Amino acid sequence: MRKLLSFLMILLLLPCAALGDTLQVDMPCLQPEDEAAFLSRHPGLTIEYGRHGFFNTGNELNAALLTGQMAYDLFTANNVYMDYRPAMERGYCLDLSGSEVIRRAAERMVPAVAAQLMADGRICGLPTGVQFDLLCADAEVFQQMGYDAADVPRTCGEFLSFLEAWIARQETDPEAVQVFGDWDYTVYDATTYTVELARLVLEEAIRQQQAAGEPLSFSDPLLEDALSRARSIGQALARVEPPSESVSAGEWRTNQPALFVRSDPNPWGRMADWGVSLRLHPEQPFTLPVMLQVTMVSAATRHPEEALAFMEAIAAGKPFVLQDAAFLYQDVDFVPNPDYDNDVARTAQMIAMLEGAAADPAAPMGALVEDSMLHGAYRENFLYWYAAAHQEDQQEAVERMLEVQRARLADTEEQRYLVSPEQVADYRRCAEYLAFPVPSAFTPGSVHAQTFNSLLERFAAGQLDASQLLRELDRLAQMAALEAQ
Repeated sequence: MRKLLSFLMILLLLPCAALGDTLQVDMPCLQPEDEAAFLSRHPGLTIEYGRHGFFNTGNELNAALLTGQMAYDLFTANNVYMDYRPAMERGYCLDLSGSEVIRRAAERMVPAVAAQLMADGRICGLPTGVQFDLLCADAEVFQQMGYDAADVPRTCGEFLSFLEAWIARQETDPEAVQVFGDWDYTVYDATTYTVELARLVLEEAIRQQQAAGEPLSFSDPLLEDALSRARSIGQALARVEPPSESVSAGEWRTNQPALFVRSDPNPWGRMADWGVSLRLHPEQPFTLPVMLQVTMVSAATRHPEEALAFMEAIAAGKPFVLQDAAFLYQDVDFVPNPDYDNDVARTAQMIAMLEGAAADPAAPMGALVEDSMLHGAYRENFLYWYAAAHQEDQQEAVERMLEVQRARLADTEEQRYLVSPEQVADYRRCAEYLAFPVPSAFTPGSVHAQTFNSLLERFAAGQLDASQLLRELDRLAQMAALEAQ
């Protein structure tokens, strides 16, 4: 009996987490080792990820938080697909400011990032991911074409003038270079460039209005001229970069250099000098759009202490994506590649094995792979090139690949980092221009997105002129504003 009473007393003294509580988290945001350490400090607590579905809009999120229908203790949102700021401002998120661990983390953050987490002086969330969707000139291609950083467009007008001059150059003295190089050639056609250029112009106009706190409008006189020029340029680019008649016929373009890059996951190291802006007016800010993923705690959580402890583990641990540390925190000067030594060793081993295969085509491959460091994707890559090394028509391709790998092995400095000191320095030069756009009436997934896309396609096809397109967009923007009231 005494033993039973002692056991019951122990249970009563344990924190509530030890009685089998479950923390509901909508998606993983801790490194595995940080999560294991957190759970070791909270015996009996379990974490359950993402079994309850989620929300498509900020209004849905706010309604769930207000009515108590939020199934998660910790939830995550990003500014591009959901405006999470109202949830913070209305007090729907747990105030994290009382935690010294979290306050210290916020003080370390890039100021523009930290500002996205604050509402009325309260810390309401922590950043758990960051992505960039930036437009920049490819420095190497630019310089090969005789341009330099001074030629990089910094306004919409400069960008359109640059393209007009480039088209004239291509029509008289063509180069095997494209404007954009990442098209899906299964859908690329004569209207693709026009749609993309018009979209870029309009998205920047929307970002500028959001940055200025202005209601959405398409009445700026410069917009009509910019869109008219964009359509003429798009039609001309379709002539100098004609649509392929089949996917295979268009594949040659995927290997061609391009003047501008639109979707590099880590563009830093060149943005300060090579970043492109499409602002209509030179006095407008140079915006660099960022998608920030923020994790928050529902103010109605039944486990506030455990949820706060989990947030402290996020603040004190490593980001779920290691390289994000360089973009979230001011005191991170670089992010080393934790697999650097193995990467170099694998590269050296693959070169040696392929050189051996070329020297002795009859050498058995199975034993080589079994005793090597080449596993997973590395093994698949080796098997591909091993097979190519035994095909007569692939010898040039194999040798080119080996030359690239030998050069990589000779200069491994770049491989030392996930984010290099030079990239961090470039990022910090640009940090004042970071912008965090929120969904507009035309964001993918919004109720008017399909209509927006349809209008752009009609404009590109010549069924609407620029003035008519802008009137339709103004009508949709006004309708969306009424719907939001």
